[in-house]
Amino acid sequence: MVFTDERGLPLVLHAGSVLSYRDVALLNRGRLVIHRKCIVTALAREAANARNIQLIKQE
Repeated sequence: MVFTDERGLPLVLHAGSVLSYRDVALLNRGRLVIHRKCIVTALAREAANARNIQLIKQE
């Protein structure tokens, strides 16, 4: 099953407690939904910005 946003970009759900570069490296663009207590490494945040991936924390 593939989720997309209103523009047709992929919407990826991340269930882990840590978001690392490895999780972001395979994605090109879109949105990545993470748990509100998920730890995002600095390298993962930089990679997401470079690949135009929006990080969304669940409330």
